[in-house]
Amino acid sequence: MTEQEKAWREQYRANRYLEHEPITKVFDRAMDITKNAFMIDRLGKYSLRSGGRWVEMFAHVSEEFRFRKIVLPAPEMPRYLRTARAAELWDKLNPPSGSYLLKFSHKEHISDMIEKGRFRIKPAESYDDPSLNPAIADLECEFIEETVGGSVQFPPNRDYSLPREQWVSAPILGTLKQVRTYTGRAYIACFSMQYEYRLFEDFEYDACAVIRDPSRFLETLQAAGEKLFPGWQFAYGPVVYRDPFHPIKEDDVLYSKHFRYAYQCEFRVTWEHDPSLVGPLSPVFLELGSHPDYYDFLAL
Repeated sequence: MTEQEKAWREQYRANRYLEHEPITKVFDRAMDITKNAFMIDRLGKYSLRSGGRWVEMFAHVSEEFRFRKIVLPAPEMPRYLRTARAAELWDKLNPPSGSYLLKFSHKEHISDMIEKGRFRIKPAESYDDPSLNPAIADLECEFIEETVGGSVQFPPNRDYSLPREQWVSAPILGTLKQVRTYTGRAYIACFSMQYEYRLFEDFEYDACAVIRDPSRFLETLQAAGEKLFPGWQFAYGPVVYRDPFHPIKEDDVLYSKHFRYAYQCEFRVTWEHDPSLVGPLSPVFLELGSHPDYYDFLAL
């Protein structure tokens, strides 16, 4: 054990934030960290990703298992069989990082997007679907934060007529959960900002559109959206990946995701309406027109 790992473990002992988590959830957290800590090369082999807090986070999980006197089992990592083909496709392009967006999907949908300009977007709530691929399914309208060592305030003898300054405080036993909820109505389009050989198989898709002029593409999306959603708010930006056990001041739930998805490097586009809109939203197609001059079509 290195001196750095010893320091991380000591840090965790001073703030044992996973103490009240069920062991299955602690193991899930270990898997989430591991899947992000490693890159998958063109041969499908794993190598530790440089940078980030993944090694530190894993040291904290390992220390929690030590507290419980449970051996952390070796994770069963997925095998990637199509990374060589994914690498071959990228070798022909290899644009500079930050100069492109990626849209992964099935071949027929990417073909429709490039050749016919038909681009499908879905309501935010539609991603809350257990039948979807685990890399895609998520509660896009909700983020749950958890805090250890919280407290609550209440009036003596439950006399709620007393002014707040006379209330007393008591520590919470266990974890304080705070559910942050997006209350508007929105459509979402999801992209990636970083090409990874693993993403085809993670998403279970066989094609990808490389968008080499993101600014022009976003302008086209905005113009198409204005025709279908007049008065809706158009926005875009990178997703913030958050650790539920380390709350931050970020309140934009629609652009927040659990860190388990961090390897996807998502860039999100949204069309938002206030909660006054009633009735279910259905997937719709935006008519973008065909712009093959700044798209590249990659297919396994």
